[in-house]
Amino acid sequence: ALTLQEAKLLKNQREVESKGGIRTAGRMTSFHVYAWKWCAELSEQGARRDRTSRDYSRQMERHVLPYFREATRLGDITPGDVDRLITWLMRGTEDRKALSPTTVRRILVPFRMCMEQARRDGLLEGNPVDNAKVPRGPRRGRALSFEYQGKAMGMGQFESMLMRIPPEHQLFFRTLVSTGARWSEAAAWQKKDLVPDEQILKVRRVVSGGVEYQPKTDKSRRNIPISESLTQELADLVKFFDDDDLIFSTPDKKALSYDKMKKQVLDPAAHSAGYHNVGMHTLRHTAASLLFQQGRNIKEVQEFLGHSTPGFTLNTYVHLMPDSKLDPLDLEKELDWEA
Repeated sequence: ALTLQEAKLLKNQREVESKGGIRTAGRMTSFHVYAWKWCAELSEQGARRDRTSRDYSRQMERHVLPYFREATRLGDITPGDVDRLITWLMRGTEDRKALSPTTVRRILVPFRMCMEQARRDGLLEGNPVDNAKVPRGPRRGRALSFEYQGKAMGMGQFESMLMRIPPEHQLFFRTLVSTGARWSEAAAWQKKDLVPDEQILKVRRVVSGGVEYQPKTDKSRRNIPISESLTQELADLVKFFDDDDLIFSTPDKKALSYDKMKKQVLDPAAHSAGYHNVGMHTLRHTAASLLFQQGRNIKEVQEFLGHSTPGFTLNTYVHLMPDSKLDPLDLEKELDWEA
């Protein structure tokens, strides 16, 4: 029988041999080949929604793989390499724009998952991405012209900006605020999604990067109520459309480009009106602000906007909820007790 000391020595020897085998395997496996295989398997297994799988593959292809040479082996990647990747992404190059800390954190998600799978496959001792830290970027100034200081616009502000938007696009932007729809939802609306008799717009698909997807959550699939006047305007617009035609599109009936609409339509109108830092999502925040001003509760706003939970709606829009003085709870009055 082995003594305790001999057993410890044998255990240590086996651990060293095992780690040596892992290091050898990791240094024989191409990172590029393994990463592409991981992306392909992620999509095939259906472990995540198709859109998420595509996003992960795109992040790896655009941002992670270009940094590492094709000769790089899995076992060659160290935490220091990950730190240098983060710096490279945030600084940018002549042909690559600098990315925000939030975007870099998003890119690290599939990178971390890929390396974790390699560890589970016995190709790595540990995951070099596990403890990666993304430094905070400089806070962007929020000093804006006029009284626009938050995420939502007042109606006077929105109207001032709307009047500077070309007439052919005004209905689209009014619909965004009237529905609180995400850009990806509004850009995917087809004639068949408009139900004039019920005065609703259905959200059944989204468009991102010119590719059509299913909404990410069940709550995103919803029927948004619209006013009688907006219903009539949209019905007139699509009167001679086919059911699958986009409600809002380019003159040649192609899907709208987010970048072009932002840079060529929204930005010039906002800047002309004296507003800056106005994005497409500002219009969604504006819709939320209007809903709260009308006295809608958190659950109603959640369902209108298609959020996954009321808690998310509350955390996102609590600053838009009107302040009110708390009245005391008069228990005696509720119990109908006489003084």
